[in-house]
Amino acid sequence: MYVKSKEADMRAIKIFSVIVILTSLMLSSRSFGQSDKTGIYVMPQVGLNLTSLTNEPMIETDQFRTGVEGGIWIQSKSTVFIMSGVFITQQGLSSVYLEDLQNNYDTILNKVDYRALKVPVMFGIQALGARIYTGPNFTYILNTDNPEVMVDEFRDLSLGLCVGAGLGLTLFSFDVRYEYGVSHVFRNRNAAANTLTISAGLKF
Repeated sequence: MYVKSKEADMRAIKIFSVIVILTSLMLSSRSFGQSDKTGIYVMPQVGLNLTSLTNEPMIETDQFRTGVEGGIWIQSKSTVFIMSGVFITQQGLSSVYLEDLQNNYDTILNKVDYRALKVPVMFGIQALGARIYTGPNFTYILNTDNPEVMVDEFRDLSLGLCVGAGLGLTLFSFDVRYEYGVSHVFRNRNAAANTLTISAGLKF
């Protein structure tokens, strides 16, 4: 077992999230990109995610089920914009034997839902209500609901690189983004998470 203060980790990630949001607000208020548009959009959203896990060759592999997430984006109104957010996500993990898969069996050995805090920081361009963007996403594992899969098996903080596109229609916003896992999500295994997320919400 890894001896570590989860409470201290949570304080650190909360401070980090606040710093990211405040930095975004400061850049937005200065009209990032020298655009004639000033101010910010606030976009609360909910969505679905589908994640696959890259893995080194081993006896068993991990596959993710569909998950959900909810949170808020803060985006500058300038043509060249910065957009950061804070999201709580829930995803499901299934473990299956590769040998069973090769024999067309679907034997699930273990299932666990886990929750994570995601802090994406995106940079992009927008025109006529449409936007495209890219940037890093920081993921912090909060907890799991299966005592056989300890939260300490996950790395506290992992890094992903996102590309995405969005559309704003009057008071509504829609986004699709793909996150490529840069760092490993487990402490003792070479595995990174790649996630496709589709979300929708409001725009103020």
